Amino acid sequence: MEQELKLSDAFFEKRDRLSVEVIVKVINVNYEKGARLLEKCRMLREYSILIYKIRLRCEQGMKLKEAIPISVRECIKEGILAVFLKRNGGEIINFLYQELSREECEACREFIMPLAT
Repeated sequence: MEQELKLSDAFFEKRDRLSVEVIVKVINVNYEKGARLLEKCRMLREYSILIYKIRLRCEQGMKLKEAIPISVRECIKEGILAVFLKRNGGEIINFLYQELSREECEACREFIMPLAT
């Protein structure tokens, strides 16, 4: 899934005339979305698979702290990011826990913020 985002859409005050407009192309690289980019970039595809495995386990009720190391070990066993994860496994586990925890908080904020305004 791809979409374009305009910086001006984030402005509180709308203007008829803009001096500069920034448009970015956003590509959803979640494994289950099947972005064409994943077919072209092995490293990104494998990272996307790792994140997919972690999220799937969490959706099935597993705690994030359990889902990450299990998914990392599974990926190593399957040859997904194996060399990178063997070399940097501990750091990656810590990084993923922090980032995915932040992502969960931001997802909750999307539902809470509109209620507060």
